Amino acid sequence: MSNGWDQDEELLAALREALHGRPGPPAHDPQAGQAVPPEFVEAGQALYTWRSIDAELAELTYDSAHDTLAGAGQRAADPPVRTLTLSSAHLTIELEASAEAILGQLVPVQTGLVEIQSGPGKGAETSVDTMGLFTIEPIPGGPFRLRCQAADGVVVLTEWLRL
Repeated sequence: MSNGWDQDEELLAALREALHGRPGPPAHDPQAGQAVPPEFVEAGQALYTWRSIDAELAELTYDSAHDTLAGAGQRAADPPVRTLTLSSAHLTIELEASAEAILGQLVPVQTGLVEIQSGPGKGAETSVDTMGLFTIEPIPGGPFRLRCQAADGVVVLTEWLRL
């Protein structure tokens, strides 16, 4: 008759490893040392995207790339700076993109943090100064979106953009 000590020792070893990042006494686990299955990785990445479920969504309300000459029906010559405005219920994000960088401003003006997301996982971050200004440098090479956390607690997630 087993007294449960073997199971207790295995549990304690697993807890010790989780807390201290080092293995305890060897457990009799036939699966130990195997790679994480790809479906677990995909599930983790999918769950990570849910962290922003409470964020307001900001939609593109203005893009200078779509301006046309009055009555001409043709696009104006491409300006050296592209301006975009993204709006949500509580925050507006104004962007000016040049060949070198993206300059942005939060309206209403306040400090905060902007994360540049270009794929799964956490993206690069930049701080927003007391004038509501921030810079993104270098410009993302592919599609990206911004996650803005303003000082007043509002979190806004833009739609995906490509410059």
